[in-house]
Amino acid sequence: MDNYEYSDLPDVLCDIINEYSIEPWCGRNAEWLARIASPFSIAASVGMLGRFWRPREGEVQEAVEKAVAGTSPGYVAKEWWNSLPQETKRQVVDTAFMRVDDLLDELPCLGEKLDAQALHFLWNRDTIESVRFLLNGTPEAETLREALRGLDREAAPLYAAWAPELKDDDHLCAVASEPGAWWPKGVE
Repeated sequence: MDNYEYSDLPDVLCDIINEYSIEPWCGRNAEWLARIASPFSIAASVGMLGRFWRPREGEVQEAVEKAVAGTSPGYVAKEWWNSLPQETKRQVVDTAFMRVDDLLDELPCLGEKLDAQALHFLWNRDTIESVRFLLNGTPEAETLREALRGLDREAAPLYAAWAPELKDDDHLCAVASEPGAWWPKGVE
């Protein structure tokens, strides 16, 4: 597992990660999202890092200490979210719900063959999940979770069809390892 050079990330992401090392796939995806520079994409990028950061061997004790002190990436990501102006947060949440609706509209156009459109769908689905991570503990989080569950029920046959071809995808394997994961466990 190679390190991703976090110094290559936009400032807001460097602040979230601090001195922690991150998986290369996560760093690349978070950087790509943040460079879009919309409030939704930056929030999703920060949420992605908070969601997927895991201590490496040898960093576990330090990670526990950071968690107790409230300085772990997940905690810092949520503090960053809480510090945003209410108007910005509302814009991000509204965009998340619009994106769920957009994905529901895309479903009839998708087939069982894994193609660029399917990968785009999966990427967008998980981007919304990263925003939902930031909302945990709020009424919007539960409403968004229910909207995403409805999407996932509709998309479940496609997820099952695509999963075998994505068993080595680092991002989706990380998603599958989350408690209550939306991506099929069989991908691991």
